[in-house]
Amino acid sequence: MADAEEPEKKIRKIEELTETMAVDGDSRDWDGRWNHVKKFLERPGPFTHPDFEPSIESLGFLLETCKILVIGAGGLGCELLKNLALSGFRHIHVVDMDTIDISNLNRQFLFRTKDVGRPKADVAADFVNGRVPGCQVVPHFNKIQDFD
Repeated sequence: MADAEEPEKKIRKIEELTETMAVDGDSRDWDGRWNHVKKFLERPGPFTHPDFEPSIESLGFLLETCKILVIGAGGLGCELLKNLALSGFRHIHVVDMDTIDISNLNRQFLFRTKDVGRPKADVAADFVNGRVPGCQVVPHFNKIQDFD
């Protein structure tokens, strides 16, 4: 009987934690914003370790501690940045050494005509930071080889 109640307690704790994770005072926040992140943690996937259990610590790690590095802010990078930010990841770094060309505008939706000639990493970070409350994308207009 106690074993059956234990998963329910963990799920309740995760729900309580996600209710308080909304960005304070931001009108763009909505009910259930973190539900998709909870789905990552509440059920095993095909590659999940057999000992994986949902926990408050895992959710806190994903939303507060975890840092993601996206290499490239082009066609795939734009999609990745958007999906990661909307999934609840808050600390994202993007590295790209390219600038925006007019030919990028039809497939890289984070860029506009006014952005032509600017670094892709800077513009992508500004766009996502302005649209997704609580997300901090840090741009790096460098080659990946410039980092340790």
